[in-house]
Amino acid sequence: MKRIITSVFACLTLGAFAQNTALNFDGVDDYVKTSNAGISGDGARTIEAWINTTNNSLPGGQGGNGQAVIVDWGQYGGSSYYNGKRFTFNTLFNNSIRVEVAGSGLSATTPVNDGQWHHVACTFDPNDNDTVRLFIDGVEDAKGRITIVNTGTTHAITIGKRIDDVSYFSGDIDEVKVWDFAKTEAEIAAGMNAEECSQSTSGLVAYFPLNEGVAGNDNSGVSTIFDLSTNEGHSTDFSLDLTTSASNYVTGPAITAGMEIDVTSATSCGDYVWSADNATYTTSGVYKVVLSNTSGCDSIVSLDLTVLGADATTETVTACNTYTWATNGQTYTTSGQYTANLTNINGCDSIVTLDLTIGVPTSGTDVITACDSYTWIDGVTYT
Repeated sequence: MKRIITSVFACLTLGAFAQNTALNFDGVDDYVKTSNAGISGDGARTIEAWINTTNNSLPGGQGGNGQAVIVDWGQYGGSSYYNGKRFTFNTLFNNSIRVEVAGSGLSATTPVNDGQWHHVACTFDPNDNDTVRLFIDGVEDAKGRITIVNTGTTHAITIGKRIDDVSYFSGDIDEVKVWDFAKTEAEIAAGMNAEECSQSTSGLVAYFPLNEGVAGNDNSGVSTIFDLSTNEGHSTDFSLDLTTSASNYVTGPAITAGMEIDVTSATSCGDYVWSADNATYTTSGVYKVVLSNTSGCDSIVSLDLTVLGADATTETVTACNTYTWATNGQTYTTSGQYTANLTNINGCDSIVTLDLTIGVPTSGTDVITACDSYTWIDGVTYT
């Protein structure tokens, strides 16, 4: 039996996420490990983020805390240390930003640990003599050449620590973006003060706006950190408290709002009609539609649906004269199939069918002639 159910149970709507939040990383054990593989080999790339930190990231020999990683991915260990398998965007020398590729690197000169929001970016362009450029607040700060970029694929994009679980970032991070081309200074300056507006923006490989929570609130219910690129390399592997003033969502930089995402989880007893697109879904799955929000940017609406359906069982019974069915308390005097609709432990229909045969008693007389004695069908011997 197929039915369209207009109500659901165990429904959780996470809602359209707030704009202008960021994540605070405590510098001890906080990180976000995504499922987005990033860019491998020597492919061109741009990494962008907003950061706010007071951490002294100078090397230990200079009285600082050492490297603090903003974004990292690739491979670490063995010979990979020397052949450019890891691509790390961090702060270190001069308390400024740096690119390391496990064997080489380039550092900027302007400090960024003044407790103010700064937009930071790096580019690598194999088509421009393997040039690496570092940008702070939309202005190029350093330029150099790294010839051993050969990023591995063992570890996906990780925010807030190095892929070998060291060099944790202390401070706030927001608007992490990865592109598959080397942006120019003009392009970086033009786009840094706005969230991305469209999921299908050309060249956007990964985009983590970090808007899932509410600044300063108890955000312990956040279970996913979303990648709003078309690769959708969402993170469910992260270590943040999300309840205190630190290691939680904080107010981000003042930038223009862009995309939103709304996620609903629903469980249905039968087919499900989704109000977002008025379509009827008959099977479990994750479904998505892209609409427009009030700013004209993408509003990504996602449904994580579980369709349970009804249980069906049959009881086969043979009885004499009458039968009282314990399932519904009804007494039946004729053969036939009868049904009862119950509710199972999931709250869905449980359809029970009774296949009943009613037998009628019969009587007769046996005429027997025997010598001396006769044992009848009742086991008694008569003389």
